[in-house]
Amino acid sequence: DINDLSKLGYGVLSTNKSPFDAVAKMKSSDEQSPLLTNVEKNRSEKTLKRMAIPLKDLSMVTTSEPVFIINNDKIKESIGTIPVIKSWELKEFENSKELIKMIKERKEN
Repeated sequence: DINDLSKLGYGVLSTNKSPFDAVAKMKSSDEQSPLLTNVEKNRSEKTLKRMAIPLKDLSMVTTSEPVFIINNDKIKESIGTIPVIKSWELKEFENSKELIKMIKERKEN
């Protein structure tokens, strides 16, 4: 969840009424793009697919990395072109570089 992003060194801003749930940016680095994040809220895969379109568009305009953080193990490693990180995976990362590496790997598949 959002607290796990904070533990990796991200400053996290939650949002309401937007195509994403939070914006996360490294506190100590200008090199990494911000993350536009949708966090699991028991949404169906159909709903997540619908959310993926504006999330992808917004990420292109803002040069951010879109990512879904979810609990549902049935959902694959990406929805459309947006990487999916499972909540349990996020808890296992030692640092933000591991997260970014997995996001890039899943974006390429």
